[in-house]
Amino acid sequence: MAAVELQALPFDEALAALQARGTTLHPSFSWQDVRAEEHSASFTVAKSVGFDILRDLHQSLRDTLAGGGTFADWARDIRPVLEAKGWWGRKMVVDPADGLIKEATLGTPRRLATIFDVNMRVSYAAGRWAQIQRVKEERPYLMYSAVLDRRTRPQHRAWNGIIRPVEDSFWDTHYPPNGWRCRCMVRQLGARDLARSGREVSPPPSFETRDFRNDRTGEVCRVPVGIDPGWAHNPGRLSRDASAAQAFATKWVDAPPEMAAAIESANRREVLPGLARGFADWVDGVETQLAAARAGRAAGDPPVIRTTGERRVVGALSQTVLDGLARHGKVPQTGALTVNDRALVHMLRDAKSSRGAALPVDQVRCLPEALAAPQAVLWDQQDPALIYVLDLGAGPGKIVVRVDFAERAKSPEGRYTLITNAVTTGGIVKPGDLRAPRYQILDGEIGR
Repeated sequence: MAAVELQALPFDEALAALQARGTTLHPSFSWQDVRAEEHSASFTVAKSVGFDILRDLHQSLRDTLAGGGTFADWARDIRPVLEAKGWWGRKMVVDPADGLIKEATLGTPRRLATIFDVNMRVSYAAGRWAQIQRVKEERPYLMYSAVLDRRTRPQHRAWNGIIRPVEDSFWDTHYPPNGWRCRCMVRQLGARDLARSGREVSPPPSFETRDFRNDRTGEVCRVPVGIDPGWAHNPGRLSRDASAAQAFATKWVDAPPEMAAAIESANRREVLPGLARGFADWVDGVETQLAAARAGRAAGDPPVIRTTGERRVVGALSQTVLDGLARHGKVPQTGALTVNDRALVHMLRDAKSSRGAALPVDQVRCLPEALAAPQAVLWDQQDPALIYVLDLGAGPGKIVVRVDFAERAKSPEGRYTLITNAVTTGGIVKPGDLRAPRYQILDGEIGR
């Protein structure tokens, strides 16, 4: 069995990517049961259905990555755990797709090598993508870099040296790894790098695709030739897909607050654009309903605004805010910041009123960005809540967040109590009002 190869040192972005996937454990019978985009946002292992092993595997991989351990170290420690839980060797197990009992290979040394290799490579790739985003203005190009030896796939060899802009759609499908045991990487380049090496940006690559039929689901999709089915996606790119960004952020609700803070911070550049885009579209939809209601009122018809209790994640508490809350004896149950459609309707209605003390609609549309970079965050000791202070140019605005806000919610299984840190209202305030003794600064500072 070939040795598992990794980069020499782990880094924070790779660890954050692996942590983020661990907030959703996705038992499966086959790798084909989980969509490619779900692999990027969840942690799964084939043949794990019916076995309580995913948390053990994820935690052990996270600890190994954090400590710079090797595959041999990890395999030595995790194998006894898997054996004790019955996940080892060949056994008869139930396939949930058809309910039939089938013989399946569970844990083996080779499978452990595959699990380790896949998760480490995907975590490194996602972490590397986060790093790429930070310096893409100075180094706006990526070059595909294949390992040119006898094990290199022909198509990967042909892609070696392709240079395209960071934001080019080529990297949506061809950002490595591009298959099982793929060792390809990318190099980030700037204009000076191109000039020194005599390289030029490549013309848009053309590549063939082939049909792939998922035998488990019957779904047929097109896969680029040279990329293994299930690998034609960028594990680090979430910002182009608003639904993927929201799905990613939704994991923060159930994650421990400190983990949610770390994941949000490490992935902000990648997740925030998609999160903001999806939220702005949501606001526009609600605003359209309100405009129709206003028109109906003018025509004498009773206005109808239907809210369903839909809730969106719009951010996460930072570690600085968590530390500040702890000093005041408050430990939140979750790190996620959310807003539901009822609160959104009230904020938009207030923005259209003539009172002048509400947040403008444009500021409501930018709620995720505002919460990610406030001027200051205060703790209201008199009426317990977080106050996110915004710089509106002419004066400060505020967003009120109720910590551990409880409300009744619906699910297919019935009603339940949902606990989140809920955005409830916003408005324009006078700077002097925020200096009252009732407010304690947790982060940032209040301007003059």
